Amino acid sequence: MAEFKRATGLRTLCVSGGVGLNVKMVSRLRRMDLFDQVWTFPIPNGSGLAIGAAVAHWSAITGKRPAPLDHLYLGPAYRDDEIEHQLRQCGLDYRRPDDLPEATAELLAGGKVVGWFQGRMEGGGRSLGGRSILADPRSITARERVNAALQFREYWRPFCPSLTAESTARYLARPAAAPFMMLAFDATDLARRTVPAVVHVDGTMRVQTVEAATAPRYHALLEAFERKTGAPVLLNRPFNASGEPLVCTPADAIRCFAATGLDALAIGAFLVEKPRAPLAVRPDDVLR
Repeated sequence: MAEFKRATGLRTLCVSGGVGLNVKMVSRLRRMDLFDQVWTFPIPNGSGLAIGAAVAHWSAITGKRPAPLDHLYLGPAYRDDEIEHQLRQCGLDYRRPDDLPEATAELLAGGKVVGWFQGRMEGGGRSLGGRSILADPRSITARERVNAALQFREYWRPFCPSLTAESTARYLARPAAAPFMMLAFDATDLARRTVPAVVHVDGTMRVQTVEAATAPRYHALLEAFERKTGAPVLLNRPFNASGEPLVCTPADAIRCFAATGLDALAIGAFLVEKPRAPLAVRPDDVLR
């Protein structure tokens, strides 16, 4: 890589293709300090080639450069009336809190595991606060509950955090913007002590930094959680059951909520909490 830098004189490195999902490799390239910036296209797979071709064609015919990519909330979104109709169709008890982030943060601080379905679905393979399952990163028990209820996997594989962009210096060594969860950073001593559920066994964290401008409700949730716990950080994993695709529609979210160990579902403006008895949601209900 050093020889490539000398031969080309380039100061910025962009990684694309499936190799971009090798977070350890990309993070090591960044730590080498050979380039001013190391950036991974956040949809590093075959579909990313089509995106790149479309952008290259647009740039060629207009002579313009595209604006920097600052978010991936590009998928389907659903209105609150559509979501409420689905909740009623399923016969679920729900409420509409005056402050949804505050009410959700209260559940998370109490150890609940929450499905978070808000705004447009993310593009790419990472959950970025559009379709996420969230838990308290201060608690190893909460991490184990997420794993047991949703995703059976080896103990050493990491769960990843979302944190406010303003708090990165407190939790990350050599912090930088990472809105797409494509970089790993060394965790600070504070992170190791206070949010152990999202610190990997090698002392690193693969993080999503959250900006209020691009994800206002998710950022507000992180701020509300900080007011209750002191940590503007949440454990964030994809909103799906093991072996299933990421949820896209309200029906998908309700089905996953009913079939797994999730305690609550924050969907649009509404909050659903699971009763102690199993939910009696019929498959036909969530397909309407």
